Amino acid sequence: MKTAAPLVALAAASTAAAQNTTVSCSKGVHLLVSRGSAEDPGPGRLGPLADDIVAAIPDSAIESIVYPATFDDYGLSVADGAEALTAALDRYSDACPNGKVVLLGYSQGAHVTLDALCGREESTGAFAFNETTPIPESIVDKSVIAVILYGDPTHMANATWNKGNSTRDGLFGRDDTAACEPYAPKIASWCDTGDVYCDRGNNTEIHGGYFALYDDDAVDFVVDRWNATLEEEAEAAASGTSGAPSQPTETGAAGGNNESAAVGVRAGWGALAVAAMVGYLAL
Repeated sequence: MKTAAPLVALAAASTAAAQNTTVSCSKGVHLLVSRGSAEDPGPGRLGPLADDIVAAIPDSAIESIVYPATFDDYGLSVADGAEALTAALDRYSDACPNGKVVLLGYSQGAHVTLDALCGREESTGAFAFNETTPIPESIVDKSVIAVILYGDPTHMANATWNKGNSTRDGLFGRDDTAACEPYAPKIASWCDTGDVYCDRGNNTEIHGGYFALYDDDAVDFVVDRWNATLEEEAEAAASGTSGAPSQPTETGAAGGNNESAAVGVRAGWGALAVAAMVGYLAL
């Protein structure tokens, strides 16, 4: 198990000054990838899935969300991730008004993704979370075509977007899924029975098994959403209501894997929360 020193969260939060604000518009999809807890910066274990999507939809690009992804100060880490993801999507949507975005999240990264997408009310206690304002619905409707989640700790057994076989709520089950419902057709969330974090199970191996089991299904889901979006745009064009194709407005650094900076410094947790989180969220 890897753990991170408390200073890591502060260091990551202080990287706003180095934030990459240039944008290159993709003719395919632009993937915003939020890695799991304690994974190295970058796409983490979602990397191969992201690569497969790029292979299936040419001229696509990968952007990894920069956030702490730590066990220590988990609530702070999630909040920073949600803020960084929101900023990345806002930048891309603004620069590429006809661009198509796919969100990928694993473990803590899945938590980050849904908090950004649907918002979260403030909660207190050992596992406290700051209030998170959701991404404006207009941006999601315009830009986001698909959301892929693996092992989401906020999993709810009754959510309409579930794809796995879990029948129990996750460790941080989302109290109200209504805010996510408008996006249900765009979301595919895999959580299997026994997963320690999304199913409150006792099998740590299940949490790392989604990639081998479901990557092909996830690629198919994204491609289907991509094709459906193109068909909708073609129909709109035929009726004279569509806009112009996405065009680059700014040129970013060379390569398809950009980084978006985490933003914000908030109060850390007490020793009780840190100890409890490390025990619960060891990948």
